[in-house]
Amino acid sequence: MHHVHLDEVESTQTYLKENLEELRSIQQNVLVSTRSQTLGQGRSGNSWQFFDNSLAFSFTLEPNEELTLTSLEIGVLLTKFFKEYDSLEILLKWPNDLLNSDLAKLGGILCTYKDPKTIVVGIGINLGKSDVNDSDFPYPVSSLSSDLVLTENDYSEIPRAIYDFILTNRIRKNALKPLWDKVCVHLNKSVSIIDGENKKTGIFKGISHDGSAQLEIDGEVETVMNGSLFIN
Repeated sequence: MHHVHLDEVESTQTYLKENLEELRSIQQNVLVSTRSQTLGQGRSGNSWQFFDNSLAFSFTLEPNEELTLTSLEIGVLLTKFFKEYDSLEILLKWPNDLLNSDLAKLGGILCTYKDPKTIVVGIGINLGKSDVNDSDFPYPVSSLSSDLVLTENDYSEIPRAIYDFILTNRIRKNALKPLWDKVCVHLNKSVSIIDGENKKTGIFKGISHDGSAQLEIDGEVETVMNGSLFIN
C-alpha cells in the first residue's frame, strides 16, 4: 500500500479524493491517516468532531460485489479487527455507525463512489481516553476504551493495520448478512428510520441482499434503503 500520514489535515477523505490520481500513480491501494483532523466529514453532509486518542483515516477500496454492501462489510471487519486487536467490542447500527457496548456512538464509516473499481472510504473512531461530552450531541457519544492512551505511532500504525486487515479479509456478499446481524445492536427491536420528511417505525428484521433495512410494520416487511436509524 501507499501510506501518507499527515500531522494535521482538514479531512483525510477530502485530501484523498483531491489527490487520488497522483497517489494512485504510486500504488493502487492508498491510505491517508492523520494525527489531527480539523474538518472531518460525516454522513449526509454532517461534520465529524475529532478528539484526542481518536483515529481518522481514509483509504481506497474495491467495492463489495454488491456495491451497497461495502460500508456494512467494512463495519463487520472493524468489529473483527478490534476483537482480535485488544478484545475490544464494537457493535453496529444501520447503516454505518459504530457503537460501544453502552450503545454510545464512537465512530462511523463514510463511503464515496469514484468508479466501478474504487470507493474512497473514510473512518472515524473515538478509540481511547477522551474529553468528549455527549451533552454536546443529540445522541450518546463515547469511546471504545475509556483508559486507552494512543502513542504518536499509533495514529499511523493502527490505521495501517486496519487497512491491511480489511484488504486481506474481504467478505463475500452471500456471507455478509449473518455476520452483520450478529453484531447489530437493534436486531428484532423497535426502530424509526427518518429520511427527510419520511419516517418509518417498525421492528428491524435485518438487512436484505443489498444492505437495505428490513422493517416489519403492521405484520408486513418493508424495505428501506436510506435514512438515519433511531432505536426506540
